[in-house]
Amino acid sequence: EDADNPRAKLEGLFRDVDLLEAKDFDEMKEEFERRRTAYKTFSPPNYEMMHRLQDGLRMIDELINVEALPADVLEFMGTSLVQRQRHRKYLQQVETGLKKIEARKEAYSQELKMSINEYKQALSFSLDLGLPDIFQKMAGATQLKFTSIHRTMKTRRAFDPKKMQALGCDFAPIETFSVLDLKKKKVIDRVHPRFVPLEKKMKITFRALNAGGVEMVVNVTQGSSQNALKTLIVTEETLTEMRRAEKNEQVPLRNSPNEEPFLHCLSTNFVSLVMELSKQSA
Repeated sequence: EDADNPRAKLEGLFRDVDLLEAKDFDEMKEEFERRRTAYKTFSPPNYEMMHRLQDGLRMIDELINVEALPADVLEFMGTSLVQRQRHRKYLQQVETGLKKIEARKEAYSQELKMSINEYKQALSFSLDLGLPDIFQKMAGATQLKFTSIHRTMKTRRAFDPKKMQALGCDFAPIETFSVLDLKKKKVIDRVHPRFVPLEKKMKITFRALNAGGVEMVVNVTQGSSQNALKTLIVTEETLTEMRRAEKNEQVPLRNSPNEEPFLHCLSTNFVSLVMELSKQSA
């Protein structure tokens, strides 16, 4: 609604004054004057209402000047009431929808917690395939396959993965390749020209990341010493883009768009190498 519309201003004033009995604009002006005088006699005087009634008198004069009729004002007010009622219903529907969304969000949160708990239990079981004692007790003399596998894994393993997990250790597959070997396998196309003289001494250690993607640590080997030259993080998003790229499309690898690529890889073969590395976590 137009805030400068005299009909809208009068409607707002009508909501805050006592019942009006005027039948036309002249009678309304007289009532406004009487009430303005009454507000002046208050202790203290109600200057806010006096000012609003003065504005009301000015609005009435504007309506008279444009030859508006009282029926026009009433029709405007009626239309405004209908519009506000519709908007109120709309807001109620929005509120109801928001409550349903919040309820579904809470339900999803609980379902997610249950799923995470089940996943952790499944992961814990997969580390040694050890069944609870009640299973073997109920099986009696029958030898359960999981039990025999559990015993075999226990005797052949050099460490207990459950204890490693309890200590916060992660299973992060790592493998090291020389740059020359990676070029022969067509995983890497070329390194930055500045580092070409060191290429024969370069080795890259790939480490699969738990959050997806891979970390690449580039080392230069000189005799028995080894110096870290560069660390590159290839995110899961970058790997996804490589999968969508053309076969063995050249992809620059760098940590930020502002730096020059340290090396260029061939998308298809690079993704295959990372996938093979990730399988080692199984």
